[in-house]
Amino acid sequence: MKRVFFEKDSHKDYLFVIIDNERDLEQIYNVDNFTDETGREYVYTLIGERKSLTPEKLNGHVVPLVNGKFKNFHTEVDVNSASDFIESIIDNRELNKEQEIFVYVRNK
Repeated sequence: MKRVFFEKDSHKDYLFVIIDNERDLEQIYNVDNFTDETGREYVYTLIGERKSLTPEKLNGHVVPLVNGKFKNFHTEVDVNSASDFIESIIDNRELNKEQEIFVYVRNK
């Protein structure tokens, strides 16, 4: 299991957990506290696996900009949906989209 923290958003911190094999899948639903590289422990809320994220699931977990669009962390052009926002973070971190990527969030 690989953890990738993303803390550039001004409202939320995101954590992407990539599982290497099916036995790790069990842990995804049982763990909500993670320790970062500095040893500090944080509690995150599981949103779901990135391929199954819907606007309803992302509602409240992704904060739009004043213009109603969402920040794009991969390019300079704002995106239109919360799903595209999450995808821009995944692209920015160059994560392998072929793997199962579970998205967690916590308020700052």
